[in-house]
Amino acid sequence: MKCYYDDKEFGRIMIFVRRGAKVMKFGWKDGVAQMTVPYGVPSADVLNMIDTNREKIRLLNRGGVSFSDGQVIPCFRASITISTDARLRNQVTYGRRPDDAASMYVHVPADVDFGSATVKRGISSVISKLLADAALRILIPYAWAEAGRLGLHPLRFEIGRGKRKLGHCTGEGVIQLSRFLMLMPQPLVQCVVCHELAHLTHHDHSPEFYALLNTYLDGRRAELDQQIDRFSWPIMR
Repeated sequence: MKCYYDDKEFGRIMIFVRRGAKVMKFGWKDGVAQMTVPYGVPSADVLNMIDTNREKIRLLNRGGVSFSDGQVIPCFRASITISTDARLRNQVTYGRRPDDAASMYVHVPADVDFGSATVKRGISSVISKLLADAALRILIPYAWAEAGRLGLHPLRFEIGRGKRKLGHCTGEGVIQLSRFLMLMPQPLVQCVVCHELAHLTHHDHSPEFYALLNTYLDGRRAELDQQIDRFSWPIMR
């Protein structure tokens, strides 16, 4: 269920009520405030959470997606360059460079309005397609290497479309990783991959699970989790 609250400081807050949520969480997406709330939490508690955590909320990165000619979007072991092309008319071309598989590109018409929300969604959609291809070539081999480092044996890795859920591990040992992980730096990618690998041993979020994950990450679990929560996505998801 989704509802809204107009806050005096943060503007309109989009509130998602989830049956599976454990705690209330606050974040920003494309400059819009969002909250995830467990099902059944009274509205007064939601408003109180906003008021008592205003200072922490102010410190979160509000993000806001913007694109420009010549912009380079860093990816996990790759990059995407956005540039204009006067030869293009009402179309976008994209792909990876033949001389460098880690270097991808998006070409848009020279007269494109980068400030348009429609253009931002279009470029984001194209980048999402590039990420799916790159994840198969780059992310999955990395995930297998991490599994080998830890002496673990998942059934297989798959690439998914997850926008909120960056990873998932089934009871059979199939690990699905979101294509959007390709937009994160290596330490955060490692955190998500190791999180799912730890589910091969503990298929829950028990203290034992987090203790094991912390060993996989050399004691940096809490720090990396915070960085993931505050990560500013460079595209609309």
